[in-house]
Amino acid sequence: MAHSIKPQLLQFLAKLTVINDAIFINVSWDNNDRKDAFTIADLVSQGKFLFYHFAEEKYSNASRMLRVHARLIKEQSRLKVRLRNNVLSVVFLELDRIFKDIGNPALLSILEKYPSPSYIQEVSEEEFIYSVLPARYSWHYLPRIKSVYQVAQRSIGSQIGTHWILKELTYIVRDLREVNRRIQEIRKVIQDIFSDFPPYLRLLSIPGVGPMVAATFVAEIGDITCYNHANQIIKLAGLDLASIQSGKYQSQRRISKRGKVRLRTAAYYAAIAAIRHNGFREKYIQIVERKGGDPGAKMKALIAIATKILRIVFRILKDGTIYSEDYGRGEKT
Repeated sequence: MAHSIKPQLLQFLAKLTVINDAIFINVSWDNNDRKDAFTIADLVSQGKFLFYHFAEEKYSNASRMLRVHARLIKEQSRLKVRLRNNVLSVVFLELDRIFKDIGNPALLSILEKYPSPSYIQEVSEEEFIYSVLPARYSWHYLPRIKSVYQVAQRSIGSQIGTHWILKELTYIVRDLREVNRRIQEIRKVIQDIFSDFPPYLRLLSIPGVGPMVAATFVAEIGDITCYNHANQIIKLAGLDLASIQSGKYQSQRRISKRGKVRLRTAAYYAAIAAIRHNGFREKYIQIVERKGGDPGAKMKALIAIATKILRIVFRILKDGTIYSEDYGRGEKT
């Protein structure tokens, strides 16, 4: 697709760089307008312009699917909030203490068959357990399901005028099931795109980097030959430090957040997962201790680990190697 667009795009750019005679004759030489045709033509004549880099089909396809995935995750979060705040807080508020993840498949199975405590009170504990714990779910849910049955017997949730609330619950659970199914489908599509792509497979060797994070790194960074230094990747993610300066005033340095939000988010989640592993955990603890009583020490340490991971990603993609403990230890944070 990119190759078919190039000729038309070049023709369009050629038209843009042609100076209208009237504009050239009447140009104001002290005009600082950024759209000044003379300035544009002068810069083009000096070669001070960049060609747009067309991403390969693999990268563009994955990037599109990642955008769809991000929208589905937002929709999933919205449905969870509606289920917790609009429905369960009225009819069965005790569930929130038992299932922290409101989208848990075992919880959804319970709500589909027993939308309120009064439904649970009508059956025995054994019947309740076996009706909501099919073989596809792990038996580690069993203690929580027993807890649901017990709290349902003494629930303080409203039992009056709940007909339409339970209707809403049915719709939300159905929509949440569908969104969950689509999320899994999209994730499989993204993994299939990169299933035989060496850079993607190499990134999976980094602690904390799973299939979706690795796919995000590859899709958002694109062709690694376009970059010469890891700092360019860090800036692309918006994790570079920046400050606001005006006269004698200079603000505290913070991450700029001017880059690709999906790349930055992926690096952050990778950092959260990575600090469970020895090498990254030691570095995380060192940074937190170095910050002393700083209330934001843990977040700053996570950002430092995220930056470290991006440096490792750059080296792995550039060198065509896989991660090792020594590899990561050599990267500064």
